[in-house]
Parts: sequence; structure tokens; C-alpha cells
Amino acid sequence: MLDAMSSSDMSLLEREAKAAGFTTNHYQAVMLTLARGATVAMAAALPFSTAATNVFATIAFFAWILSGKVLIQVRRAARDPVVLGAIAATLLVLAGVLWSSAELTASAEAAGKYRKLILLAMLVVLLDEPRWRVAVLAVFFGSTVLLLLASIGVYLRLPGFPTL
Repeated sequence: MLDAMSSSDMSLLEREAKAAGFTTNHYQAVMLTLARGATVAMAAALPFSTAATNVFATIAFFAWILSGKVLIQVRRAARDPVVLGAIAATLLVLAGVLWSSAELTASAEAAGKYRKLILLAMLVVLLDEPRWRVAVLAVFFGSTVLLLLASIGVYLRLPGFPTL
């Protein structure tokens, strides 16, 4: 499939994969698109529902893993300062947990709050194409505007909105 594409149709990642001798197939492309689509859905759910955000993050993670492009993307992401910073911060938190004299359950609970830093590294990898970054930002912005309008409707006690 990569051989039939012109270089203008391929993302930077696909060009790097082709140069490294890797091939892709339809399944991999579908899984990667599913992961990116779940990332867009996660951006839409973020202002409204933590549970939905976690569901979409999980779908994005597993679809990304099943895409078979993880090694290529991780190698590429290892040069990104944002990814390196997120991984370093996560490692510092884990080192703090191991160093702490607190109970293991309390330390693990505190460290669990920082697991989203690893999600940041995955997002940098998944959103390597500008159109996906724009989609995520536009959907997130639209969701926050919708939440703002709903909040104003509740505050002004407009008909059709719940009362406090």
C-alpha cells in the first residue's frame, strides 16, 4: 500500500516507515485512524465526562497498540522534548513514590494522578499530522463553548435548563 502512494499522500511517519523498510496494511491504517478518532472523541468528552474521557483514552491506547506502528512512533517520539519531559516527570513521581515512607497504597494513589502524563506522550505520537491536531483543538474548543453556553443557561435560569 505504501508503494502505491505518492510521497505527498503519506504522512511523515509513513515516509519514515517506508524509508526504514517497513510496510503497512489496511488493518494498521484502520487501527491508527481509530486511535486518532478516539483521541478526537476524547477531546469532545473532556469538559463533560471523566468516565467518557477515560473510555476514549483506553480505546485510543489499545487501537494504537494494535496498529503495529508503536515501535516506529516511539522511536520518533523519543526525540520530542514534550514526550521526554512527560516521561521524565512520570519517572520522578515514581521515584518519589519509592522513596516515600508513606504506605504503598497511599503512594500508589498519589502517583496514579500523574498517569495522564504518559497519555500526553501518546497524544504527541498520535497527533503527528496537522489535520488531527486541528481536529482535536477544534472539537475541544467547541465542547468548552457548549459547556459555557449550558452554564450560562443554568445561571440565567432559562427554560429547558435545570435549576440549581
